[in-house]
Amino acid sequence: MHRIVTTRVAIAALVALCSAQANAAQAEHVPTNAACGDIWYSVDYEPSSIESLDELPPEVRGKLSAYLDEYLGPDYVSKLKLTGGQLLDREELLAKVPESVDFKWKAPKYNLFLVLPVAGSSRGLCGSVELDEDGTVMSPIGFPKLREHPERGKVASSREATRVAERNGVPVGKANRDLVYFPDSDTIEYDFAFVSVDDGVNLQYTHLHVLAHDVSQIHWSTSTAIR
Repeated sequence: MHRIVTTRVAIAALVALCSAQANAAQAEHVPTNAACGDIWYSVDYEPSSIESLDELPPEVRGKLSAYLDEYLGPDYVSKLKLTGGQLLDREELLAKVPESVDFKWKAPKYNLFLVLPVAGSSRGLCGSVELDEDGTVMSPIGFPKLREHPERGKVASSREATRVAERNGVPVGKANRDLVYFPDSDTIEYDFAFVSVDDGVNLQYTHLHVLAHDVSQIHWSTSTAIR
């Protein structure tokens, strides 16, 4: 079972993402896994789509609302937008993908994609929240705890972050840029990733992380991938 981000990145990029998380884990600074995106189960099964929160049972909506209010606060909750989601039929999944019984984690009944507009970003911050059948949160949403720290809802513009990347030698024309949440610091960073080594089989990516709340703070990391 894999998470596919909505941009449908290539396999090499997926491996790179996993490697980046593994490298970052050594420093205990790991980006959230709750990026917006589908969970891919098998070519034989695809969950139904969710287009509106009205499709959720009232008790599930109630638990979700209470969770988001406690985590983000009512001001930010009012700005959230649902951009899609997945509705899992566990019986159908088991029938079509028998090996799913051996999955090492419980598949969420509901996988919701929420976008939070943040000052400074034209696209906003997108995160998934996974819910069990009764509405219990199975995976926390990938946003800062804005009820406690509302100021973290504001970030530097992507243009400002890009200027920082250019000054630090990043080939921005060839780099992927993402806005990523880090739960250990409860902050948002711009991640500029570019290929620094390519031997035809193995790839090494170099990442420049620019703190979105203060672009004077940067750090570097590397990741690897196999073509």
